[in-house]
Amino acid sequence: MSPVLTRPATWPRWARFSVIALAVVCVLGATAVVGYRVLRPADTAVEASGSYPDRPTAEPVRYGELTSAPLIVDGRLRVYADARRVWADTSLTSRTEMTPFWSIRRWPAEVVGVVAVEGQYEGVALVIAKFSDGVVLAINPRTGRVAWQDQAKASVNEKFDGRRTGGATVWQPAGIFTSRSNTDGGAVLIVAGADEVIGYNPWTGKRRWEFTFTEHPGCHETDWTSETTYIVKDSCAAPATLQVFDVASGKLLNTWTPPGASAGPAEAANWFIEPMSCARGHSECGLLKATGGQTVLSVEERAERLAGDTGTVWRVNFDGKVTQEKYATGNRTFLWNEYLIQNSGDPHYVVRAVDRATGDPVWTHKAAGLKLVAVGRLGAYAIDDKLNLVVLHPTLGVELSRTDLKERPDEVWVPGLVHTAGRFVAVERLTGGSPKEPDDRYFLGSTPVVLAGV
Repeated sequence: MSPVLTRPATWPRWARFSVIALAVVCVLGATAVVGYRVLRPADTAVEASGSYPDRPTAEPVRYGELTSAPLIVDGRLRVYADARRVWADTSLTSRTEMTPFWSIRRWPAEVVGVVAVEGQYEGVALVIAKFSDGVVLAINPRTGRVAWQDQAKASVNEKFDGRRTGGATVWQPAGIFTSRSNTDGGAVLIVAGADEVIGYNPWTGKRRWEFTFTEHPGCHETDWTSETTYIVKDSCAAPATLQVFDVASGKLLNTWTPPGASAGPAEAANWFIEPMSCARGHSECGLLKATGGQTVLSVEERAERLAGDTGTVWRVNFDGKVTQEKYATGNRTFLWNEYLIQNSGDPHYVVRAVDRATGDPVWTHKAAGLKLVAVGRLGAYAIDDKLNLVVLHPTLGVELSRTDLKERPDEVWVPGLVHTAGRFVAVERLTGGSPKEPDDRYFLGSTPVVLAGV
């Protein structure tokens, strides 16, 4: 006869406690296994699912609206970023975002910056991303495969800062820049964070040089590149100093402070500076604006005759020397060969080109209300008061193309970050509210990026 099973209530106390303890251990063990599977660090890559697309021909039209800000790479792909993923889609002229061509996801690290390096030959390019744990990944845009990987340092406050569109992460990233060697013209990748800066050969991932700031740790967060130099501000020196390094060798070329910089107290010693005339984001910037004070007046504030400094525009030369651009207005000033293409120093926003050496006028465009957003080999790009994207010839000033960025005639919005890549332009659309507003009030709608051709 089978034994009769008694109820647990009739078991001895020690037996009941043993069973309960065993059950608790089993539950906790199962929870730990599930938690590890969900929470363990994980990298996921989905390689390209099709052939590398051809380069489309751009037309001066409004192509469509996107949820995310595209970094246009090699004239073929749109590369995006969110907090933990970098991905690409195609074709370049699609009205909306498409199924990813390839994607790379890392967790729990966040994407802090994405840049592209393009070679002199068509179809030669790399997408390079930096993550909040210091990992640097170079991605082959043809395949989505990792070309090389390195471990750099990351500052404690580095995180995804692209908000809804990812625009700041792919169009104006912090801590990752491109530049070129002054000796052979080759591309150089600069990665900075946690008081360390590394110069890479972007094609191989080999480190060319590295430097650690031992004095004033945590005070080297304001940085960018010129065409051939890495520029970083020591904000804790008294007065704050600008250090200029050669990107090819890492050699310190110069240390500079603007006229009138204060030696103290600390809040007064950290003077104002910003890069200008950048090829993309804060990379390959031809000019900078600085003043010995902490702030500068805007064009509108200057027109109201408010007290304060408007700042001075300077050029960082190949040898690291910093020279004043005497004829720069400082109002959206761009360097183009031996010209300065810029808006007038008043709220009328007339676009003019002047000779850098003499200040002599080269050309003045007849229309007012054109706010410059970029200058490249194809022209000077500006957005007017009616939200038209206008391209002017860089040496003649004549209008080359005009594209209406609005879908409807009554559409009203404020341009945010802008990305230009040859004959393609992407623009963030903002409501005009404060940057402190939540994304649904700061950006215009759920598809706040407009893509257009010129």
